[in-house]
Amino acid sequence: MHEMGIVLQIVKTANEFAEANNAKSVRKLSLEIGEASAVVAHYVESFWKDVIPDHPMLAGCELEIEEIPARAFCMDCGRVFFPGDSQKLQYEQHSHSHKLVDVCPDCGSKMFKLIEGNTMMIKSMEIE
Repeated sequence: MHEMGIVLQIVKTANEFAEANNAKSVRKLSLEIGEASAVVAHYVESFWKDVIPDHPMLAGCELEIEEIPARAFCMDCGRVFFPGDSQKLQYEQHSHSHKLVDVCPDCGSKMFKLIEGNTMMIKSMEIE
């Protein structure tokens, strides 16, 4: 589970931002996690609860997670579609990108790329 490393990096980033802005604490941190990002929101929340007690700047910090659905663009017909539920997503490695093993609902093509829902980022932070 790489989520522990991700949580530690989020904590590091939040601490650095708060210190650079002379904050006393981080009150709330909002994340966006794409359903095709390979990051499991439940594990992030679980590790967050274990990690923040060791970081006084984040004591009592509320974690908010917004899950972003995956969307794909068919390169044959141009349709934008939701490629399926996250439990069934499988990937094929292609040079520097990933493609879902699925088909376009309009034309049946396997030539499409993810355009949304494949990233994870800190959306906002509230500091005091």
